[in-house]
Amino acid sequence: MNLKAKTARLAAVLVLVAAGWLATYGFLLAKNAVFDWIASVGSGERPDPLLCVRFVGGLALFGLGVGFIAGWVAYRDRKRRYRPTSFRHPPE
Repeated sequence: MNLKAKTARLAAVLVLVAAGWLATYGFLLAKNAVFDWIASVGSGERPDPLLCVRFVGGLALFGLGVGFIAGWVAYRDRKRRYRPTSFRHPPE
């Protein structure tokens, strides 16, 4: 394998890792927003008005990261014809 192919594979792996980090960070933002809301309601305090923004932002980041990885896997499987027989169209 030449240097150009190795560099392209390394770039692809780094893009997938970045998407994974994005999804992880989004999940943590949404989880922490929910837990902070539960803690503030349980202690009788008024919840922070920005918790909703943090939750929605976390869900958006999570959806973008997971959607990118799922799209990459689906594109690769379609390109290499790895689809299971249950998803193939019946012969006509």
